[in-house]
Amino acid sequence: MNDHAVVVRLRQAALELASASPDEKLTVSSICAAAGVSRDDFYSAASNPIQLLGEALSDELLSALAQAPDEMPQGERLRISLGHVARWNAIYRGPLHSELIASLQKTLFAALRSTNEEFRRRHPDLLPDGVSADDFAISFLASYMAGGSIASIAFWLEDADADIEGDIDRIVELSRAVAPGFMAPLWSQS
Repeated sequence: MNDHAVVVRLRQAALELASASPDEKLTVSSICAAAGVSRDDFYSAASNPIQLLGEALSDELLSALAQAPDEMPQGERLRISLGHVARWNAIYRGPLHSELIASLQKTLFAALRSTNEEFRRRHPDLLPDGVSADDFAISFLASYMAGGSIASIAFWLEDADADIEGDIDRIVELSRAVAPGFMAPLWSQS
């Protein structure tokens, strides 16, 4: 079995185990047994079960976002991200929350920032008044907007009363409502 196949099997096993029993500790032994690989194979792919699970979740989210057409509005990209979180909410809200939230935040931040930067580079005329279209300004604004989205998603996951699956439309609308005026085109056009 090649290295890529081992990594795929390990990540699938980690996701299956964590989703089947989100309250149980994820171990190298349980992942190796489920994947049908050795501990040596595991340690050539990851340093620990949390890293492996975080990478599996991140890869799935990035794969879903990569399939989105370039012209997809920001609200739909956010909906894809929220759908991923809702699908795996038992894992993200479970005992591994504190370890996994950093991985989720890093992945979401990069994806949301990238989308915003690409749009701003294609439409520099839509930057706020007085802001030049230089790389630093575009990256700064994209990072600022992505950071707010990440903080909001973290709040959503930590809110014990949140209806993770039922709140997606509401969160997209709230995000659209609080976006600064210069962001409005990103929500509706390419």
